[in-house]
Amino acid sequence: MNTKILAASLIAAGLSFNAMADTATLTVNANVTGVCKFQAAGATLTILQAGNPIDPSVNTAASGSTTIDYKCTKGVAPAFSAGNGNNFTTGRRVTNGTDYMLYSLTLTPPGVGTGFAAAAQQLAIAGGIAVVDFQAVSAGAYTDSVVLTVTP
Repeated sequence: MNTKILAASLIAAGLSFNAMADTATLTVNANVTGVCKFQAAGATLTILQAGNPIDPSVNTAASGSTTIDYKCTKGVAPAFSAGNGNNFTTGRRVTNGTDYMLYSLTLTPPGVGTGFAAAAQQLAIAGGIAVVDFQAVSAGAYTDSVVLTVTP
């Protein structure tokens, strides 16, 4: 029995002396793109006068606000822009098909991205129509469509 153990030990020792180890270093690289994406296809901004439809006899500007969710790569500062809309001439305008009212838009992001695993952030969107822009228009529903863009 001792002979078998001795023979197994010699074979194991011989194999360990015959197998020489070598090492190399593997460098692993990855690149994360800084990107921002809206989390919804769109939002609706309704401009009202004190919470009601616009009354042209009331000398109070109309306003409204909404939000749209977005996410950005962690640490990336988003840049937002709003297109001119479908009825732009001297400014953005809503229309009922006959008359137009100029309106303003303000976009306010909360800050840098928190990553795609985090909760969505909200871009605040505010809009307004000055009294002078609704005092001489006909009654009806007015609309426009504006493309929002976020980069990177």
